[in-house]
Parts: sequence; C-alpha cells; structure tokens
Amino acid sequence: MKKTLIALAVGHAFVGLAHADDNTAISTTVSTDETGVATFQAVMPSETIIITPFSQQMGTQTLTASQIKNQPTGNGNITELLKNNPSVQFDNQANSSLMGGELEPAKVSFHGEKFYNNNFMIDGLSNNNNIDPASNNAIAGSLPTGYNAWDLPAGGEQSLWINSRLLDHVEVFDSNVSAKYGDFTGGVVDAKIKNPKSDRASGYVSYRMTDDALTSFHVHGDIKDDFESASQLYYQPRFTKEFYSASINQPINDKFSLLFSYDRQTSKIPYYQNVLGEWRDQERKSETYLLKGLYKADNGDTLSATAMYAPHSSLFYRRNIKDSGFENQGGGYRLNIDWKHLANWGRVNSVIGYQHDENTVTNESDHYYPWWHKYQNNTSSVINWATGSLTKAGSQTGLQGGYGKFGTDKKTLTAKQDYNFYDFDWGNINHNINAGFEYRHEKAEYERYADTSLGGMMTWNPKTICNGADGCIDGEQFTSVRLLYPARSLSASMNKYSLYAENTMKIGRFELTPGVRVSYDDFMKNTNISPRFAFTADVFDNGDTKLFGGWNRYHANNLFAYKLKNGISSNLQQNRQINADGTLTDWTDNGVIRERGSSKYNYEVGSLDTPYSDEISAGIAQRVGNTLWTAKWVNRHAKKSFARSPTLNDAGERVMDNSGWSKADTVTLAIKPTSAVKFSGLDLDWSVGASWSDNRQNTANTYDDTTEADQDRAILDNKLIYKADLPAFNFNRPWKAFANIDMTFPDIGFVWGHRVGFTAPYEGYSTATVDCPSHDTAICGDYTGRATLYEKTKFGNHISYDWRMSYKKALGKHQSLELTMDINNVFDRKTATNKPNNSQIITYEQGRNIWLGATYNW
Repeated sequence: MKKTLIALAVGHAFVGLAHADDNTAISTTVSTDETGVATFQAVMPSETIIITPFSQQMGTQTLTASQIKNQPTGNGNITELLKNNPSVQFDNQANSSLMGGELEPAKVSFHGEKFYNNNFMIDGLSNNNNIDPASNNAIAGSLPTGYNAWDLPAGGEQSLWINSRLLDHVEVFDSNVSAKYGDFTGGVVDAKIKNPKSDRASGYVSYRMTDDALTSFHVHGDIKDDFESASQLYYQPRFTKEFYSASINQPINDKFSLLFSYDRQTSKIPYYQNVLGEWRDQERKSETYLLKGLYKADNGDTLSATAMYAPHSSLFYRRNIKDSGFENQGGGYRLNIDWKHLANWGRVNSVIGYQHDENTVTNESDHYYPWWHKYQNNTSSVINWATGSLTKAGSQTGLQGGYGKFGTDKKTLTAKQDYNFYDFDWGNINHNINAGFEYRHEKAEYERYADTSLGGMMTWNPKTICNGADGCIDGEQFTSVRLLYPARSLSASMNKYSLYAENTMKIGRFELTPGVRVSYDDFMKNTNISPRFAFTADVFDNGDTKLFGGWNRYHANNLFAYKLKNGISSNLQQNRQINADGTLTDWTDNGVIRERGSSKYNYEVGSLDTPYSDEISAGIAQRVGNTLWTAKWVNRHAKKSFARSPTLNDAGERVMDNSGWSKADTVTLAIKPTSAVKFSGLDLDWSVGASWSDNRQNTANTYDDTTEADQDRAILDNKLIYKADLPAFNFNRPWKAFANIDMTFPDIGFVWGHRVGFTAPYEGYSTATVDCPSHDTAICGDYTGRATLYEKTKFGNHISYDWRMSYKKALGKHQSLELTMDINNVFDRKTATNKPNNSQIITYEQGRNIWLGATYNW
C-alpha cells in the first residue's frame, strides 16, 4: 500500500491543483470504528484519507442535522446546541427570567477561557466579531452598547446570528484540536450550512412563536413591582417572539442544484417610561437570507458557492429621556466559494471568502440636553415633561436627546487551502499527512459621523434670543456648558498568514499525531508557533480500551477593540454666554482634550506578545457492552493575557501589558451507545455526561473591564485589591451533569426529545459600591475613593428538564405537516443564578417556557 508522498507546495494557485488525474473513482463514506466513533473517509482502491485521528475525536462533539432538529430549543441559535457539552460553561445570566424577550446568542466559555476567545466558524470561515465581542447588548443590570456617546458598537461574539435549522452539522472542538484550526484559546465551533439536494425539488415554510402568556417568571420579591411595570430595559414581563422560515431546494439538473432559505426572528418587548408615562416597544430582529449552489462533477469534485445576508437589530430607549430611542444594527453579508478536488494523490479543499460586518448605532437625536422643565417656579412652555425630581428651589429637569450616529465596520477577505494526502507506509509506520495554509486580510473602522454633544448645564434667562442656535429656547433657556464629542474616524487593519501541518502515524497499537501551526500578522507583528501533539494507545489491540492525551498550544485571535477605543471618549468642554442684547456668543473652549473618567488609558498592544494557552490532556475510552465510556482530564494554562498595568507610565497613562493569566482543570465523563438502540416501534438515542471544573485567573472577567473600569479597586475577603486581580466569577460552576434522550416512534411520526441538566451548589458573589476609607480604614488603608465590595453568596443546585415534541402527518407524496412544541424548564423550577452588580437582588433562570411551531414540508 506504499505510495509516493507528494510534497506540499504552498505557493500553488487554486487552479493549479486541477491538473492532477481526475478520472479515478472516489467516494466518501462515514463509518464507525470498533469503539463506535464515527470516522469520515474518502475511499480509493486500497487507500484512505483518515480525516480525524481518535485522540482528536475525543475532543470533538459532532451534532448531525437530525440531532439538532430533535434538541429542545428556544431561540434556535448555535450556542444553544452546546448545552450538553461537558467542557462548556454558559454565562451566569444566560436564560435570565428578567430578559425573556432577547434574541442574542448566549456567551459560552471552554475550559475557563474568556468567552470572546472562542473561534466561531461557518463553513470553515471565521464568523468572529473581533472588534468588541464583550459589548453589552443583553445583560441584566447593564446599559446596552450605544447608550453612551463613547461606546464602541459591536454585536457580540458572533458577527452573523444564524438559526441552527440552516445547518447540516456542527463540529465542536474543545481539546486536542487539530493544527488546522487557530485564532482561539477557548474552543472551536464550526457550523456547516446544508447543501442543496439533487434528488428532487423540495422545501418548507414554518412558523414558531412564544410569548409571556406561555412563560412563567421567577423574580425576586424586592423588584417584583418594578419588573411587572417594565420600568427597566432589562425588565421584560411582556414579550412576543415570532419566527418565520422558508426554504426552497431546486435541482437544475443531475449535477447542479440550488438552495434558497429565509429566516426571520422578531421580538417585541413593551417598555414603560415611568416618569414620562409612556409605553414604547423595544424591538429585536434577526434575519438570514441564504442562497447556495452546488455542482457535482463526474470526477468526484464538488464546487459550491454561498451568498448570505444576515442583519440583526435591537431598538432601545434611554430611561425617562424624551426622544432617546437608539437602534443597534449589526450583522452583515458574506460570499464564499468552496472547491473540493479529489486527485490520485489525495484531496484538496480550496476556499475563498469575503465578509462585511457592520455595527451601527443610530439615535433619534443628535444631541443630548438636560433642559429645565421648571426653574425656580418658572415653567417651560416647550419642555412639558419632567424627568428629575423637584428641588427645594422649585427646579426640575426634562431630559431629551441622544448622540447621533456612530458605528464600526469590518471587511474580511480569506483564502485558504487544506491538503489531505492518502496514507502511505514507510517501514513499519503508516503515515497520514494533512497540511494547509490560510491568508486573511481584515480592515476595521470606527466612525462618529458628525459632532455630538452632551449638555452639562442649562442657563435660564427670559431675555434669551436663539437666532437658530442649537440647545436654545427663545425667552427661556440655553445650553451654557457642554461636552463636545467631535466627529472622528479611526481604522486598523491586519494581514495574517498561517501555515499548518500534521502527521497521524500508526505504529502497531499506537497512534501519534504531531503537528504545528505557524502564523504571523502585521497587527501585533508577532510570529506565533503553536505546536500540537496527540496520541492514542489501544491497550489490548482490540479497540475495547484506548488511552489518549496530548499537549497543545493555542494562540488567541487579535481584538481591534484595543486600537479603536483609543481616544473614543475624548471630548472638549465648551462654554458660551448670553450677550446684553439676549443673543448668544459662539461656543469657546481652551483646546484641552479631556478623557472620560479619572484615569488616562493607552490601549496600544502592538508591542505586546500574543496571548496563548497551553493544554495538557489525558483520558481513557472504554467499551462496556454496547456503550462507550470516555473519561477525560484537560488542563489549560492561559499565559500573557492582556491586562492593565496598576501603575502609570511616564506620560501618566495606564497601559496594557502581558501580565494576565488563568488556569483551569476540567474532568469530564461521557457515556453513549456504540450503535442505535431499536425496539419494536421505537428508535432510541441517548447520551449522558458529567463534568467538574476549577477555574482561576488574575485578570478582569473581560477585556472590557480592563479597558473601561473607572472604579479600579475592589474589596474581596476583607482585602483591598485591584479589579484586575479578581478571580473568575462567571462561567465557573464546578459540578454539572446532563442526560440527552431522543425517542423516535417512526410508525406514527412522533419524536420526543428530552434534555436533563444538573448543576451542583456553588458559590457566587454579590456586589455593592462603598467609599474608602469610611467603609473600613483597616481595609482601605491610605486609599481614598470608591471600591466594589464583593461578598460570597451560595447558590443551590439546579435541575433543568426540557422537552421537544414533534408530530409529522403525511399529506401526500413528499408532503407533510409537522407540529412541534418545545417546553423548557418543564417543571417550572425556581433556580437562583446571579446577583447583578451593586445589588443584593437575586436573579433567577426563566421558568417554564413553551414554544409552539408548525411546518409544511414538500
């Protein structure tokens, strides 16, 4: 079975590989090895390409389209599919009972790493938002991004929010990750879009919905009245979610077919401006337009082209401020071409893609004014609303406005090739080599499209003559002091080059996979070498008992937030006065650029090292009857993470450095059948698992805390420390377990999916703001200022039980009506999960929530 190894020529053009012998019959199969693990193979006479060695498969979760369809679900996004992955921790505020109307995908962490250090991919191309992935779009107790003039617009960790219904399968990599993948220190999630089918024309239309009438809420008694009145953006006692989908699959001939899909998700969330006495509808919307073509050549090649447009938007209102609506618009579009070429030496996969992401904040108003509604018992004839309380002097404000339009934009061009060579024998060793390269160009921009201002002081003077001046009411008042945020633009770009190679070697009962990934980019100007090594030992050489493990290094992706936030809060304090004739002077300033907050920050990271994480893993896979038991230990040690220096440089600035670190240990146990379990009239698929984790860190919970914290100090365990030295509070629930059971009754067209989750009791923290040194001189020492006090809080165990039921009724040849019902938290358990910042209020997970759906298939 010896073959001549064809050398990897990285510099070849995409078309250069087309000259190989294309006439050999090649097919692709999915088989199951003796331990029940799926192996994807391209088959030629006496030759195979083994895509994934066993040791890497033990760090991989693969979800098929049928498994995705049968999972109990809510919004139906990609991260919901990770709930039963034992290596994944969800944000403590995910599924909050306060915020049932949100659509944004939840934040997840792999092995204690930061949630924004994952690599989310669609069809092998990056779908990461690396502008500002820690932005607050849907966090209880926090202001959404865009609320302030100095915010950097962004749409979460994933640029495009797509519905999992569009997916053929999802691969999730948490350990022993192939050298093929880079730009992460957490995990990799690669979602594959469905291909068009060439057998017949087909399609579907569907509708799903839920609302507050189908939802049970669990709310702390101290905020129950405020929650019911919807007086905060994150209090959502009423909402209506409606999801619409349609898909058309059309073969053009036996070689070429097209797939068009449209998905629309909407949510309306009534919000009460309690001081203004107005009801306004917050809105959330996410759409996906997908067009994909697939051509299958006679020689086994496939060529696919995909066009996707996936915008999303969120409409918010500033609390009790007139004309204060602002809309966050995100998402974008992508175009990619994928060519899979099969030759007599192996397979090459060539991909070229372009993605354009936008995140824009558009306000109803261009300027913010703190008008007087009443001034010393004089009542405005124009400002007929009141926002603040009436002072002893008889004055009362009426706030109005916003901050114009500002946004970010990112363009990404990617070209990559992956080479999979047929295995060959050299001596007593069987080799299987995979290699490839990737080039990616990214350009990110921030722009504030026009000057905007924050009025700081209004002057009441009945002689006022405006003559068209801004911030002025004739005969009443005018803005005399303001902070001007000038129009500005800033850009950053990156060219990144990556090479990788790995060789799976079989030596008797041993399988060794050494590899390396090397990358360089001109943003950080670092050459990063990421060695990978994984091994498997078949103990008895019969597949029943396998030991596996590895040592790997993963380098993080670059974040543009550090570059684009430089100077984003810069402003000028301007003043003007009233002349003797009642007219106003022009705005004047002293030319001194001010920064928000008490400290001056320099976010430059170009001279720093790229953060990375070292991983050690070990495990055993044991076949027990018709089941596979897998136990695994993963140790992650993140090094050289970005942190903010506690001291000032010579310019009086707080600068970024590489002093951050984190350590995590995760132990998991997973059990699943090695073959389908079938009874009379029942097909059963199941899996169970459990995990224990221990996470420690010395850096802030997110880089956003690192770059934005004005209040630098914290009190923890009666010690005054910097916030950057706080331990991991989020994504840190030590013990959890799950069970997944899918029951299919094919004779009657009924499927019943069960998901059971358990989280053991754990410790969290409540917070409050205190003043030093008056809080405790022994703790505060010589520090004067505010600090955040962290106090331990114990949370009880958490059991979740979710169902998905579907019934399909045949209506004729290839036609059917399918009815679905998802019930999340079936038994309506009340589960405490978090205490928001500066609050003693406990938040709970959402109670029972029912989704109803119907689909017509043809």
